[in-house]
Amino acid sequence: MSTQPISRPPLAGVGADGEVYALPLTAGGTAVITTGGGGGGGGTSSPFGDPFPTDGTAIGVERGGDMVAVVEGQATMAASLPVVIASDQSAVAISGSVTLDGPVTASPPISNTATDPTQTTVGTSAATALAAGTRKAMSIQNQGTTIIYVLLGAGTPSSSKYTVALPACGANNDGSSAPYTGPPGVVWTGAVQWISSGVGGLATAVELT
Repeated sequence: MSTQPISRPPLAGVGADGEVYALPLTAGGTAVITTGGGGGGGGTSSPFGDPFPTDGTAIGVERGGDMVAVVEGQATMAASLPVVIASDQSAVAISGSVTLDGPVTASPPISNTATDPTQTTVGTSAATALAAGTRKAMSIQNQGTTIIYVLLGAGTPSSSKYTVALPACGANNDGSSAPYTGPPGVVWTGAVQWISSGVGGLATAVELT
């Protein structure tokens, strides 16, 4: 019985017009297929290290079912892409106005050093209770039976010029006059002066650094 070679049908493809065309082959029998480019030579097919090509394939992303271009610069929220910050992202600086929605927890300054709370006699002449410094907190308390007028900053304290008046105690050292720790929400680091409404005033001034 004799054998006959079986001929292989040529490779073919369908063109854009719907017609079937034979594919060209190399000498080794590999089909040669030409694909459409994104806009010319170079583009995404350029080797790494080559100069950036003039023509290239645009990068785009999907938004709302549409293809949109990735552009540089700032944009409105509606024209921006959502970004997920990495769990190991370092601190990001923020500038400008910031609106906070919800509670905010702040860490208070920490100190392990305080000045000597020795009781001081406060007279009817202005004196410095605490000099200006880099304190983290302060406490001034009236411990006598006269009124102590406290002034923050420059000037001369008096019964008509003061930041706060510390009420007199019922008796010396009974602790009935509450301490003054400075303006709410502010660490005052300037000078603190005081004066007594009468002779023999007693008070303490302590600062934490």
